[in-house]
Amino acid sequence: MAIADKKTIPNYLDQAVLHGLDSLTLKARYLVTGFLDGLHHNHAVGTDAAFKEYRNYSFGDDPRKIDWRLYARSDHFYIRLQESETTMNAYLLLDTSPSMLYQSEKAPVSKWGFAQTLAAALLMLFQKQRDSRSLGFLGKELDFFIEPTTDRQVTQKMMFALETTLPQGSCDITNGLAQIRPLIKPQSMIFLISDFYCHTDRLEESLAYFASIGCEVIFLHLLDPQELDFDFTDPVFLEDMEDTVAMSVDPAILRSSYLEKINAHLAFINDLVVKVGGSTMVLRTDQSMLKVFSNYLIQRRHLL
Repeated sequence: MAIADKKTIPNYLDQAVLHGLDSLTLKARYLVTGFLDGLHHNHAVGTDAAFKEYRNYSFGDDPRKIDWRLYARSDHFYIRLQESETTMNAYLLLDTSPSMLYQSEKAPVSKWGFAQTLAAALLMLFQKQRDSRSLGFLGKELDFFIEPTTDRQVTQKMMFALETTLPQGSCDITNGLAQIRPLIKPQSMIFLISDFYCHTDRLEESLAYFASIGCEVIFLHLLDPQELDFDFTDPVFLEDMEDTVAMSVDPAILRSSYLEKINAHLAFINDLVVKVGGSTMVLRTDQSMLKVFSNYLIQRRHLL
């Protein structure tokens, strides 16, 4: 994994207004603000506060939140917490395999650029909600990790790491996942952002472990449009970005076989995650980042 000069960091986003923003922080702020504005105006989403759980009353808490009926039964003061008042541990784990650098002519951003901005926006959203957030880079090993925190200064370190890191070397995210297992707190949410070109048998082992400690795993599966459609029209020279193996191919001959295999891979990954109670979402790097971010979080309303 290498540290990039800021001049080499691409413009990540496909919306014209974001191309002029210089920093990852500004891009993330635009996404979060755009999403929250849309949520505010979308009455169908619903923002009524729902009861989540109780906790012991502490000095300084609002007495109006005391559940007096529970006090009458238990002789103890408890506060009713709403959904928006509970915190969670959110782990954002990014794949730093070189394949994440791929960007076809059809995509305005590489998979890594898309991952950077998506992770930065999620960090900012969790910060606004005062949830604990964590960041990790999965390369050949666990190359970078910050434990869950609500500290804004530490979150800025995460943002800097996101903006200045580039994938390099030959690696497999399953190695990093194996190393991070003892660092994950139970009952957490784990966001794994990757193209998932990895050893799926070892991936299953880590998912089973996370499920055993009550974690929910969310796969954000990033793929370039050419990886999904394989609609090349002329002979192409394809090179493996991780082991540098290259060959010239006729796409017309390979298309049917390739599409069959990539669709089978997507189905396998989806079934693997669902089996342990998680979820997966395929994200094309030619999609509107704001639309992707907003639609996903509206679907996952319990994150808000």
